[in-house]
Amino acid sequence: MNSAKNRRKLKVASAGVGAAAGLAMAVVGVGLSGGLAGAQNEVEPPALTTGETVTETVPPTSPETSVATPSVSATTPSGFAEPH
Repeated sequence: MNSAKNRRKLKVASAGVGAAAGLAMAVVGVGLSGGLAGAQNEVEPPALTTGETVTETVPPTSPETSVATPSVSATTPSGFAEPH
């Protein structure tokens, strides 16, 4: 019976230590973050730039090639339909 009381006291003491540690972490966290210090001034972020220069050009009046032709030709194997 004595050991049951000791276990109960140990559990209560452990819970108290855990609660105190949680409270201490919360206080330190709020203190380090500067929270609850009143209204904060919002800072506008700078405009995003990519650092690239854009040069506009006029498109050509006609395409460079009038008809596209493949650079490689192949024959159709026997048993396949002929291409149109």
